[in-house]
Order: sequence, then C-alpha cells, then structure tokens
Amino acid sequence: MFEKQAQFLHEIVWKRFVRMPYGHVLDYAGKNGENVYPDEKMCADYFPNPQSWWTCIENGAFFTGLYAGMLAEKYKKNPDEKTKRELEILTDGLFLLEDVSDVDGFIARGVGTDGKSHYPLSSEDQVGPWVYGLWKVFDSGAMSEEYKEKIKTHLRRQMNGLIASDFLIPTEWDKNVWGGLRSGDFRACAKLLGSLYTVYAATGDKIFLEKYNFLAADKPDGSLTRTEICSFGCAPDMVRNTGLIQFWITCCAHLFLGELARLDKQNTALYSKGQENSAASSLKFLDDYKKFAETPAKDFDIDWTKLDFMYRRAESPLDGMNLALEQNRYWMEKLVPARHAEHNILGNMLFACVMCLHTENDSIKKAAAKKLAEMLETVDFEKLNLSYAFVAECACIALM
Repeated sequence: MFEKQAQFLHEIVWKRFVRMPYGHVLDYAGKNGENVYPDEKMCADYFPNPQSWWTCIENGAFFTGLYAGMLAEKYKKNPDEKTKRELEILTDGLFLLEDVSDVDGFIARGVGTDGKSHYPLSSEDQVGPWVYGLWKVFDSGAMSEEYKEKIKTHLRRQMNGLIASDFLIPTEWDKNVWGGLRSGDFRACAKLLGSLYTVYAATGDKIFLEKYNFLAADKPDGSLTRTEICSFGCAPDMVRNTGLIQFWITCCAHLFLGELARLDKQNTALYSKGQENSAASSLKFLDDYKKFAETPAKDFDIDWTKLDFMYRRAESPLDGMNLALEQNRYWMEKLVPARHAEHNILGNMLFACVMCLHTENDSIKKAAAKKLAEMLETVDFEKLNLSYAFVAECACIALM
C-alpha cells in the first residue's frame, strides 16, 4: 500500500511543488503549480520582509534538504536512475542556495526569478536540513566520486563558516547574525552535533571531529552535556514552551539523531534513546488528521504581493522580524485562511509521523504506520495548497 501511495504523492510533489529549473521545494502553489515569485528588485528591497516569510520560497533549503534526505533513503532501498536524477536536481538546488552568497555559513532560503537574487536572512531551520540533505545524498550510493567531491566542497565551506561565526547563523548584513545552534535546547543540540559529525563523516576533516567531541561534552545549560540533552528527546522543549510543539522544525533534529546513533558508536545508546523519546512524545499527535478533516474548507491566495500596503524597508534582522509578524495576521486571516489547518494541524501531524517512523521502537512504528494509513484514506492531497504531500511521501518511504 505505501509504495502505491508514495508514488501518487511523488507525482503531486514534482508536478506542483518542485520549482524548476532550480530544484527547490516550495511552501505552496496553485492547483496546477502556478505561483508568484519575487524578482530581483523585490529581493533587493527586502519585500515583503528580509526573512522572505509568507512567500512561496520561504523554506527552500529547509524543505529541499529534508526531501532530498528521504529520497536518498528511497534510493538506498531501491536504486534506480529516476530517483538518482531527482536527487541530482535537488542537490544542485541545495548547492545553489550556498553558491549565491559570498558569506560563508549563509544558506539562502530561495532565489528570485533571475535564479540568483535572494533575501539577506537565513536561519537554523534552513541550515540544519541543508546539511542533512547533502549528507544523506553523499551517503546514498547514488552519486559518482566526482559528484561526491562537489558535496564535500559545499559541506566544508558551510561548516567552516559556522565555526567562524561560533555557530551563530550568518546574514548578509555586515556583522549581523540571526539565530544559532549554541543554545541548550534539544533541537539546537541535535542539529549542531548532527551537522558536525556528518560533515566529518563526509569530508574526513579532523577539525570537525575535534569540534564535535568538544561540543558534545560541553554543558550549555550548566548541568547536562549536549549528548545527554539529546538523549531526552524533544519533550523538555515542549514542556518549557508549548510554542515549540512544532514537529516541522523538530523533525530534522530527530533525523540527525538517527545518523549520530549510526555513526558515533560510543554514544549510540544515548542517541537512540533520544529518538525513541521524541517519537513517543510525538505519537499522541497522530490523530490530528481527524481535526483537519473536520475543518471547513477555506481560501488560499498564492499572491503574497498583496501585502504591499503593509510594507516598509527593514534595516535590521529584528526590524524585519517585527515587520513580518505585523504582516502575518493579515496574511493568515485575509489571504491564506486555509493555511492554519494545513500547517498547524495536518502539517504538524505529518512531521510527527515521520519522526515516529524513525526510531528503533517497533511498537511506535507500528502504531504510526496505522495512523498514516488512516490519514492517507482521509486526506485529499490534490486539494491541499501547501506542499506537505512531500512530507507524507517521506513517511511512506520510511515504510517501503
């Protein structure tokens, strides 16, 4: 069943949500793949905001990295030329998001209509999946040695940039950073350690292993090492702040734990326990597809440029965030009221499902597979506006 459903979802993703020729997974699109993309002037003016929030290219590195990682899993299970070519498209897209900037450690969220213009702010939400996706493609067995060298070059540049910025996320505003991976919460610890170790595994550069060993043993909260923080999973984050019940962001950290458990044999038990704990925490959210199914259909206008009446040019990352948050209420209530149910309810459930299917706990995986099957019988993905067919496909791939 899941192979058939995966293929159905795959066709939706590539018809509507993979932006060609750039190979970036979009946030949303019209029913036939139509969209509104920023041009060079919009990017230069930071319209609608410097984060590019609410545009269709907002999460190009984030979504493309996760999707590439899952297609790499698919290739490992069933190597074929079609999947290999798709991996090349997505990976070239990830390369582009680094190549468009002169700032080491910066990963663009997406590109404008000219294929190079972009917004000046990234985030750890983008950086973690970007590294994860490239690592998984590197490790998939799909790529030639020459192509793997390209991956190593891009990963090496990114990690050196992050080390130079002390793992704060560089921006294209001089001396400004925006977020980072140094904090003591689960998602930062897992992404930081996962990024460092996988880049070491790909490149063999000892500096990354040395930095990993130091930061793994470091105690950012003064009591627990980063490795120990990872072992508790995402539940402590959820308890500290209910706003962090955001499995779309936690998912990458969770997937990195699987790579760490496989690669760092000395700490396999702790990382595996962290995955199990996070999967257990997310399992109770898998019935949320029923809430989505009960939500009345609402409108979704793909034309984010209608935010123009709220626009002002932001001159700092904080100013940009404040502007984006001002815009958010109008965008959510007037332009895309369908988004709340698709993103916060169904989307959260789908990312939680991917997490539940990436654990060694068979009872959790069995329960998640049952909920996934029920959801696929209930939700019509052809009618969705957001690109979360790719997340549902990722869940199916885990069971193939």
